[in-house]
Amino acid sequence: MTEPTHNLFDTPCLVVDEQLARRNIREMQQAARAAGCTLRPHIKTHKMPYFAKLQLEAGAVGITSCKISEAEVMAAGGLRDIFIAYPLVGAEKLRRACVLSGQVDRLILAVDSIAQAEPMAKAAEDHGCVLEVRIEVDCGGGRTGIEMEHFAPLVAFVENAPGLKLTGLYTFRGLNGGLADPAQAGAREAELLAQYRAEAEKICGRRLEVSGGSSPTGLYVAQSGQADEIRPGTYIFSDYMMHKECGAPLDHVAARLLVTVVSVHQDYVVVDGGCKTFPTDAVLDQAPYYFETYAYFPQYPQLRIRKLTEEHGMVTAVDSMPDLHVGDILEAIPLHICPTVNLQNQVYVVDGGCVRTEIVAGRGKLQ
Repeated sequence: MTEPTHNLFDTPCLVVDEQLARRNIREMQQAARAAGCTLRPHIKTHKMPYFAKLQLEAGAVGITSCKISEAEVMAAGGLRDIFIAYPLVGAEKLRRACVLSGQVDRLILAVDSIAQAEPMAKAAEDHGCVLEVRIEVDCGGGRTGIEMEHFAPLVAFVENAPGLKLTGLYTFRGLNGGLADPAQAGAREAELLAQYRAEAEKICGRRLEVSGGSSPTGLYVAQSGQADEIRPGTYIFSDYMMHKECGAPLDHVAARLLVTVVSVHQDYVVVDGGCKTFPTDAVLDQAPYYFETYAYFPQYPQLRIRKLTEEHGMVTAVDSMPDLHVGDILEAIPLHICPTVNLQNQVYVVDGGCVRTEIVAGRGKLQ
């Protein structure tokens, strides 16, 4: 984006280059297809039905969400094949899932324990429906997902529960679990998925779908031949974390923050974006990536933003501070784009010479 383009927007704001997003969508879809794998992108990154539909138009089989509220937003926006890749707990969430299952073509839910699967099965029976489920398995992500020692009893329970229909397994590893190299992490994820699948299919006596992969590891999982589906999310916009973790080119970043310099001091400047604009979920200065800033400034690579209050971002420089003035607009590539989008009510979408707004319909959907 050029300086004249910057002046079209009131800051702080997030601006999406639609053509770059479309290119990222197209390239991931082509890579998944070449690996013989289907693509079910995670909408946690963009949270907007518009971009989900672009992913479907390019060939995605459906979408992935984390929360029932996100799935409801996407269904209301016309999306008909949704996987909620998060264990739903609580009677109200299960009631809503039963209702939603009758409103879309396909709704897939997640289970990772008998304690969580039992009330889901009861809710399905109470509402007179059968819920399609996938079992989440632990492949080193250190989050939800059942371990192999407890796996077989869960498979047997879900397989025999009248209100549940077991169709597959899934996992999320990302670059967690001590492997920072995407290829190694993807290979380990694929290896463990194969072990879980073999055990589950021995119990069920039929083939089950296997879903895995993230933006850093997804293509390695797909190329392993051990997964039928991958679920990357960040790839659509990319971010500085993707650049640092797996070398994603900065010129593939489709969403960028614009902030304005509001105060100038001897050793720093203050911009009009604080922790309500720049997410701080990633920890700076820790192995293995040693993130040095909450955002990368392509105009001024020497700048760092490491101190934030609610509405103030204190920007320093590793060497000499550039000659910045009150009113200057800075372009920033967020460290982590997913929570960045979630901090916005709307984004500006630039498509050639046209600028429009898209409401972040899935913002703040916590339940």
